[in-house]
Amino acid sequence: MSTSTIDAAVPVSRPFHAPGRLALTAIMVAGCVVSAAAAHLIAPAVVVPATAVDPDLARLMQGMAFIKLAFVAVMAGLLVWRFGRPMTPAIALGYLSCIWTISAATVLIWQSSWLGLASVLFHGAGLAFMVLGLRDDRVLPASLKARAATAN
Repeated sequence: MSTSTIDAAVPVSRPFHAPGRLALTAIMVAGCVVSAAAAHLIAPAVVVPATAVDPDLARLMQGMAFIKLAFVAVMAGLLVWRFGRPMTPAIALGYLSCIWTISAATVLIWQSSWLGLASVLFHGAGLAFMVLGLRDDRVLPASLKARAATAN
């Protein structure tokens, strides 16, 4: 039996790969800067922060923003490590959109603007980052996966 003309006309597709580690790291840093700058420029023009009348609340919110900035730094470090392994562009875009969203949310928390929205953005993107990491089947090297499979 011969193959159909439809099967013969469809070219064999090659798997798509995201750009390399250096390019993805540059895109990540640039996106974080742009999203943080956008949050900084948009939020104060629309909302007067509640911390203008309470300096203690302002210090508390800025302290929280520093803690959240540590989360951003840890995520960036994890992503730089992850960018060294093969991944699809969809996975790369998912990781990048999570860190960009968290960067913008951290700036909103620093400014004490739209705290409800900032909280939803920060925690939602953090949850999405964790779910994406759990669903990403190429996070661990094959040798470590094989060793874990034989240990059971």
